[in-house]
Amino acid sequence: VLKACYGREENRDALEAFAARWGYQSVDTDWRRIVARDDIDLVDVCTPNHLHRDMVLAAAQAGKMVLCEKPLAMNQAEAQEMVAATIDILPTLAAIRRDVARLEGLIEGAGGARARTRPRPATIAQVNRLRNELAELRGEVGREVANLRERLGES
Repeated sequence: VLKACYGREENRDALEAFAARWGYQSVDTDWRRIVARDDIDLVDVCTPNHLHRDMVLAAAQAGKMVLCEKPLAMNQAEAQEMVAATIDILPTLAAIRRDVARLEGLIEGAGGARARTRPRPATIAQVNRLRNELAELRGEVGREVANLRERLGES
């Protein structure tokens, strides 16, 4: 859902036309209000380059996911500051490992029932669903780690 679109007050008519064309629910001429909103989960920073740093840092501080158009920053120091601020909002490896362990435990627990009794069809379906969820989760984690390593120049 496209919640809010930011633009300058002097371009309000164009901003409202853009928002209507692309289905944004609201417009605002103060990006800080958008970043502060509880119903905004992700902020896409597509403004002039000299504004990127402040917007990205504010969004990260507010706990938002951040997309930023390139070039990311005006210089390397700004870019490093922005990456450092946003990396803290990524799911931690500990949280990811906890989710994977939980899914593996559910699969193992349901699979263990097979050794003792003949499983019900619902149990088999549940095990298969959990296996698929686990495979998807592992794939997503792998892609995110690869993307993060590439962004940090560690590929």
